[in-house]
Amino acid sequence: MTIGHHSVKQLLRELLKRERANVGEDRRVHASRSALTHLDEVFCEHPIILSYSSFGDEFCTKLINTKLSQKKKLALPKLDGKKMKVYRVIKMERELVENNWGILEPNPQLCEEVQLSEISLVLVPAIGFDKNNHRIGYGGGFYDRFLAELSSEIPFFGIGYKEQFTKETIPAEPTDIPLSEVFLY
Repeated sequence: MTIGHHSVKQLLRELLKRERANVGEDRRVHASRSALTHLDEVFCEHPIILSYSSFGDEFCTKLINTKLSQKKKLALPKLDGKKMKVYRVIKMERELVENNWGILEPNPQLCEEVQLSEISLVLVPAIGFDKNNHRIGYGGGFYDRFLAELSSEIPFFGIGYKEQFTKETIPAEPTDIPLSEVFLY
């Protein structure tokens, strides 16, 4: 009996979610600070960086997003049906609102929409990563559909905890977009 791609992905997703949930608070804080220190130099080269608002036990992007917003380089996604729209965020405390899942998103009435051609770097959330720079997300395909719309010249960076790396090869569908690089802290 063989296990299909979908089943393997689901098993990996559950395993990696548990691993991520078990990362201690001190490690989370240290990892977030390390990511900011490590990526700050890279960020200088990019005028508009699409990040994401972390929630739950995801890799915390608050420090990165705060720094990017202070430099007026932060763009964040907002779900609009099954599509993602991107908005520039300058004042996070004023311009973000919680969506139905408790994720902070840009308020379109307070933020300017960013054209996809303006984005120069994307930080991509994930539950896990493999050695081939493939990611496993929540299974909705929102990011893969979105990344497919962007220029292949734009770097897609996965960021996460070391515990989010799997030695297993994540089964990739033709619609799955590999990341340019993965940084684990």
